[in-house]
Amino acid sequence: MKILVFGVGAIGSLMAHYLCKAGNDVTVVARSTYEELNKNGLVIRHYLQKKTTVDHPRIVKEADERHYDIVFSVMQGQQQLTLLPVLSSLNADLLVLVGNNMETDKCEEALKNMPHLYGFQDSAGHREDGVTVAGRLPVTGLTVGGLNRRPSDPEILKLKKAFNVSGYKITPVANFCFPRMKAGDVKMYNRNEILELMKTAGFKKVKYRKISPFTFQCIAKKQRI
Repeated sequence: MKILVFGVGAIGSLMAHYLCKAGNDVTVVARSTYEELNKNGLVIRHYLQKKTTVDHPRIVKEADERHYDIVFSVMQGQQQLTLLPVLSSLNADLLVLVGNNMETDKCEEALKNMPHLYGFQDSAGHREDGVTVAGRLPVTGLTVGGLNRRPSDPEILKLKKAFNVSGYKITPVANFCFPRMKAGDVKMYNRNEILELMKTAGFKKVKYRKISPFTFQCIAKKQRI
C-alpha cells in the first residue's frame, strides 16, 4: 500500500517504522529533518526493548500529487489545524489524524469532503541527536474512530492491511467529543466525570487501561437494543 506520513517525531517515527516493517511503500514528509533522514534513515532506539532499528522510507519536503491509500498526520493539535488546507487537498482514500487536543469542529469542517478518522497511538518518546528514543509496550496499539461513529468495515480492513505486522494492533472505537474548558483546549477529567459523560452519551460498559503513570485509555461500549 502507498502510505504518506506527516510528522516524524516520537509518535510518527514509530508509526512509520511499523508501516515500513509491514512492507508498505511509505513516504514521509519532513522539512527540518529532511537532510538528516535522507542521509541516515529513520533511526529508532527502542528503549525498553534495548534495540535500534533503521528504516528507509521515501523522504520529501512537501506532499506530492500521487495517490495514497492512507495518509497519517501525526502532530499536535495546533499543527494539525495549520495543515488542514494541505490535508484536505490530498489525493487519498483515507486520512487519519493522530494526536490529541484537536479542535474537531474545525477539522470536521475542513475535511468534510475527505474520508477521515481520529487516532491515538499508545507510545511515547523524544528525539535525541538525530535518533528517536521510543517508549512502547510489546504490542503498540492505535485506537481509531470517527467523530461519533465507529470506522466502517472497509476502513478497518484498510488499516489492518497497512499494519499487517506483529507487534501492532488496531482497535476501532466510536469516538465522541468531550467538552473543553472555555479558557483553553485542555481539560482534565477524573474517573467519575468521565463516567457521567459516558452515561450522558449513552455508553454503559466502560473499561480503563493504564498506558503510563499519567495516562489512561478509556474504552466504552453502547448496549445494543
